Formats: sequence, C-alpha cells, structure tokens
Amino acid sequence: MILYLEQKNGWYYMASDDTKTVNKVNIDDGKSFGEKIVAVLLCIHRTNVRTVVTIPAKIKSFVLRKINDYKNKPKRTEMNKVYVLVGYTTKQNVDNRYNDEHFLISVRRVLLILISILLLFITIKWLTPQLKFDQMKQIFGIQNVEDMTSNDPFSNESAPTTSSESMLVLDNEEQGG
Repeated sequence: MILYLEQKNGWYYMASDDTKTVNKVNIDDGKSFGEKIVAVLLCIHRTNVRTVVTIPAKIKSFVLRKINDYKNKPKRTEMNKVYVLVGYTTKQNVDNRYNDEHFLISVRRVLLILISILLLFITIKWLTPQLKFDQMKQIFGIQNVEDMTSNDPFSNESAPTTSSESMLVLDNEEQGG
C-alpha cells in the first residue's frame, strides 16, 4: 500500500492505492510541524490497521473461490484433457483447436527427427575426410579383416584339445625358460 499527498488549491489530499480513497487534509490550519507529522502517521496507522483487519476476509474469499472452482470442475475419467466451454464457443471449435494442437505436435516431432538425421549426415561428412584410414591400419597393425580374424581363439575350426595342448606347451616353455 502506498500513501501519497497531492496538493490542489492550497489543500493537500491524502490517497492510498489499496483502498482507492481520498481524504481532504488542510495542512495550513495553523498546526505546528510536529502535529502535521503526527496526523500523517495516524493516517498511515489507520490504513495499515484496515489492511491487516481485512487479511482474514481476503484469505477466506480466496479459499472459498478455489473450493468452488474445484467443485465445478468436470470429472476426468480418462487421460485426455477436459475442456470447459466458457463463453461463446462450440464443441466443434474446441475439437478444431485440439486437432490443430496435435497436428503441430506431430509436425514438431517429424522436424526434430529430420534435423537429427541431417546433423548425423553432416557430422559423418565432416569426420570422414579427417580420418586417415591408412594411418589407422598402421597404428593398429591391420592390413585387412582376414588378418585380424585369422588367430581367433573362439573359432569353431580348431579343436578344443589342440588349443589346450598348445596352452600347456606354452606354460611349460614359460616355466622352463
């Protein structure tokens, strides 16, 4: 709440934003400066008391309004939105808005997928020239895929006994050497 004084024709008008009231105050009535300050402070006190006294009524009306809003809501039996027709609208208008909303949601999803695919292609196009596959083959010591898979210990071609025998031979050679 803001109190302010306005001067018109030698009179001061005290007004507050909260109560929208204007009180006519004559400051030039022969009172001393202290009496004028006391009068202003008393006016501020009355306004603050009025504000504090109306707080419970404001809270009560707010709670009652929320309770009435909750009681007047339509019951929801599904996950879908429940539209309350307010003013001059029709069910067809609400359905059109609903369809437009869902159309825009699907368009956004399609655009998001297209953007992510385009970003993937751009990233691949950007990275491919920077990777030098010949250098990668030299770093890992791979000339072709057959070289990499020729010594596969889990292949079905070799019998399990020969691989275990070769491991035993290797273990014996390591212990002796």
